[in-house]
Amino acid sequence: ACAACHLTAYCSRRCQQKHWKIHKRSCQSSSTPQHNCNLQSQKYVTDDDSLSKITENADIDTDIITSSVLCNAKATISVTSSYPTEMDDVLLAALADAQQSYFFCMDEVTSSALLETDGGRRRFMATTGVFSCITVFAWSKSTCANSPGLCFGAHVSLGALLRGLRACTQAKHDIDRALAPLLLRLRHCFQGSTQDIILTLVGGHRAMDSIGVEALLPNDRDKWSFAWHIKNACDIALEGIPNHVVWNTNLLLRFEGEMIETEADEERVRKKNMNFMVVALDTVTGHLLTHTKYTNIGSLLTDDVLSRQLEAYAPWHHDPKLRVVSHKNEGS
Repeated sequence: ACAACHLTAYCSRRCQQKHWKIHKRSCQSSSTPQHNCNLQSQKYVTDDDSLSKITENADIDTDIITSSVLCNAKATISVTSSYPTEMDDVLLAALADAQQSYFFCMDEVTSSALLETDGGRRRFMATTGVFSCITVFAWSKSTCANSPGLCFGAHVSLGALLRGLRACTQAKHDIDRALAPLLLRLRHCFQGSTQDIILTLVGGHRAMDSIGVEALLPNDRDKWSFAWHIKNACDIALEGIPNHVVWNTNLLLRFEGEMIETEADEERVRKKNMNFMVVALDTVTGHLLTHTKYTNIGSLLTDDVLSRQLEAYAPWHHDPKLRVVSHKNEGS
């Protein structure tokens, strides 16, 4: 990986030297705040760790979907605005198939149970529009070969955190309860599991990471970061669970971004490829898949999924609650 920014991975030193003329324009030196926010935990996955895992998996016989998964996952670990990721037709077809994929919306929390409804098991858990929001994916490997593992997903907006913090402040509760739905469902999902848990945080923009939080916690500078509260909630949720937790924050605050005050501002940043348009977890391999290249979102999603997403992002839903997805086979 680049020794200055640690964001871009290379297959060899020769390849890195050849690419330097292009990479130096976007290289974020070690003096720039890194995308892992200096978060502390038991173990962190690095770009090199992820690349080694993908290279190892590429040596085994795979079907066409798994081949596409490995290709996209390899590109995802070194994604930048200058080198956006793009899902191929195979992955887009799989995500468009309701029997293979489940999409959850902004401020929804979901887990394995929703993927197991209707007599089958969907392979992919996905969400869209991860811009200044942060998405949490947790996964543990199945004890059966080539089978989906336990999984969890939450698409958390900064607004949901701010509302939670205000409620805690007014009720004089500990701020650890600000994201209680995320905390409780994550804990419930992995209770009784004996496999290691890989917990991945995706999204957020460094320019907007503390907007609004500092006003609520003026004397707690260390807690002004939106990303800090997501990490803290996950830490508490998994506290006491004997599983070894491996954190992957390579895609957290990946993009510098800029202050967003209007829809035009947001659209401009999206056109700079600083937005995870689609993020999906492959529950068989545990790999994270992304599409960051600026694209008409309608060409990536089915009408049904697009309708649900537009409803979640509609202007009149300016105050959505972080909620647990309900289903006949999954309690609310």
